[in-house]
Amino acid sequence: MVFIGYGISTTNFDELKGIDIEGKVVIIMPEFQNISNGDSIIDAKDIPDPGQRIMNIISKKPLAVLIYTPQFINILNELNVGRKFLPYFKYEDLGIPPAYPISSDIANYIVNGNIDSIYKSILQKGKPNSFNTNKKITLSINRKDEPANTNNIVGVINGANENLPCIVLTAHHDHEGIVDNLTYFGADDNGSGTTALLEISKILGDASTKGIRPKRTIVFISTAAEEQGLIGSYLYAEHPIVPLSKTYCNINIDMLGRVDSFYTGKRADSNYIYAFYNDSSKKIFNPYKLQEINKKYSGLNLDTLYDAESKELSHYSLIARSDNFPFMQKGIAAIWFFSGFHKDYHKPTDTSDKINYSLFRKRTQFALATLWQVANE
Repeated sequence: MVFIGYGISTTNFDELKGIDIEGKVVIIMPEFQNISNGDSIIDAKDIPDPGQRIMNIISKKPLAVLIYTPQFINILNELNVGRKFLPYFKYEDLGIPPAYPISSDIANYIVNGNIDSIYKSILQKGKPNSFNTNKKITLSINRKDEPANTNNIVGVINGANENLPCIVLTAHHDHEGIVDNLTYFGADDNGSGTTALLEISKILGDASTKGIRPKRTIVFISTAAEEQGLIGSYLYAEHPIVPLSKTYCNINIDMLGRVDSFYTGKRADSNYIYAFYNDSSKKIFNPYKLQEINKKYSGLNLDTLYDAESKELSHYSLIARSDNFPFMQKGIAAIWFFSGFHKDYHKPTDTSDKINYSLFRKRTQFALATLWQVANE
């Protein structure tokens, strides 16, 4: 067992430096405050979210990751309804080590002391304190599978030139449901994306009845079971209604309605969107084209925060966490329109009253304008 604090690995605060975690079980706490020893060492807003940090740790091939967190009960509830802490992959299929939450009693036993005191010391001294506990642990996992059925919902607008490859527009309609009598509303994730898909399909559907059709056929898919591992989009990628050889690109909308934690309290201008993509041809999606569309139709700030995530098609990358990824794996150009993570992400507090509707509208217009531009190439 190896203790690695918060699992932070930055230039001036690296909890993974000088400690070997390959083949070992590591323990971390995802939540943290600003770290300082008199000078500002780490601003919490500048650190990758817990999922990204855990994925970075997993890339170093530990045997397993144990997560000590005040949210232990909430995470345990998610596990009980079939979700893993990192729910985006089937660990068994990919050979990725599992991540599990643990209670304070277990954490204290592992570090042979009071784990909260250790974390308090890290914050006060502003120095990493990673160490090998020299303890061994046995993991026993009790698992009960309860099969469930769900469906993708598909609609098609035939293009004026059906010889051209089609475009697939996706947004997932599933969320957490009800857990321990708490309703996980999922207004942003992904009520926003589903609403955008419905609005876009209605606009283009109404236009088609008047004889106004794009050159390319558009396949609209409201995907299911995204939260359980992109199951709906993987199913479509394996059994498409239009062959992938005749699919031009995928446009994915997942979380479009909020102002994220990066902008909240840090940047005055929240008129932004993240649009990260992967296109080997660089002709369907590229910065110049997106800026031209945006300038003409929406006037948003195309934030580049997540651009690096688009460069590598890895299961460890953020770009692998939504329905665009199965298409990218098949060599299909794809883009993900996204407004970022916020404090209500995957919590019952992700409710419709917190949607920024004027900003949501502009982002939906940008997605529609991009779709229309690409559909007429």
